[in-house]
Amino acid sequence: MSGAAGTRPAPEGEPPARKGFTFPSALTILAVVTLAVWALAFLIPPGAYDRDAEGAPVQGTYHRVDADRSLTDRLDDLFLSPVNGLYGVQDARTGEVGPELAGELYGSAGVFLFVLAIGAFITVVFATGALDRGIGRLAHRLRDRGRCSSPG
Repeated sequence: MSGAAGTRPAPEGEPPARKGFTFPSALTILAVVTLAVWALAFLIPPGAYDRDAEGAPVQGTYHRVDADRSLTDRLDDLFLSPVNGLYGVQDARTGEVGPELAGELYGSAGVFLFVLAIGAFITVVFATGALDRGIGRLAHRLRDRGRCSSPG
């Protein structure tokens, strides 16, 4: 027997076994989507709406604006997109989002922390078996209670 312990070479004439398709991880999918949207920003012309007194866009006022961003600026945007998505700040004057600007919080750090907390709770509950034991204990306490009445 040649090779590592417990492995045999494929018999002659047979193709080696193919690995099945494995779905990419969530991080891989997020990276691909981020790169695709960034690449589309080069193809889709930028534009803006005029805004009313409350800051809402006015229907029918869309117009193109100049894209005065260099490749370096766009690369900075690509690498800062996860940061801006979590806790970026939107400048009230320009509408740009970045971690170093002054204005209102734009990111969704609160949602991220909530999802993280729920995930941690579920992980701990399943790892300790607390949910299974709680349901088992409740079923044991309520074993004599039922809707069925005895015949008679």
